[in-house]
Amino acid sequence: MKKILFLLFTLSVVSFTQTQSEYTVIDTKGAALGLEAPEWINYVSSVSQMQSLFPGKVAFVKYETGPNLSLIQRRVNTTGINADYARVVSTAVKQAFKEHANWSDEEFNQKMGEDSIIGSAKAKFKGLKKEGDWWVLRRDLDGNKEYTYYVLYLLDEQIFLKDLGLIIEESAQSIGNSALGDKVKSDIQNVEELFYENQTPY
Repeated sequence: MKKILFLLFTLSVVSFTQTQSEYTVIDTKGAALGLEAPEWINYVSSVSQMQSLFPGKVAFVKYETGPNLSLIQRRVNTTGINADYARVVSTAVKQAFKEHANWSDEEFNQKMGEDSIIGSAKAKFKGLKKEGDWWVLRRDLDGNKEYTYYVLYLLDEQIFLKDLGLIIEESAQSIGNSALGDKVKSDIQNVEELFYENQTPY
């Protein structure tokens, strides 16, 4: 069974003063109007639930945290998503190669150049569509308040896997080890899981 992807505390809008060990949720996007959070927020910590909500799709969450909600909303919605997406894809691909090659950290850093993988991922970036957004206001134990704004994007899973396979092939060519690339590609579902796990909204 796949493990999640996003390290996000489950939110409740029925009682939006839910207290966690490190913070209290004191407001949400829909609290003032009595609106419930979208299902993807409630289930974002469960891959199986996300897949049930969006069959045949791959989810990508872009987010930012700060004291000014308008500012972080503007940043998230106006900054190109392709760089964030490519960074997460690159990290997942690099980790998959490292797992299959049993490289040391030093060998890993020498062999796998992040810039080339990110470039490959950017070149193949396409198809992400905005599905929805949500924000949460939290207060920590010291009384500091901070917003987190989330935007959910969806991508057709078959397109994702096809492009991911090409990125793996190009990465293998860049290090002159096509056999290793074949191993990583044969376990492409693991790379997809790593893609999810490297998305870490708070």
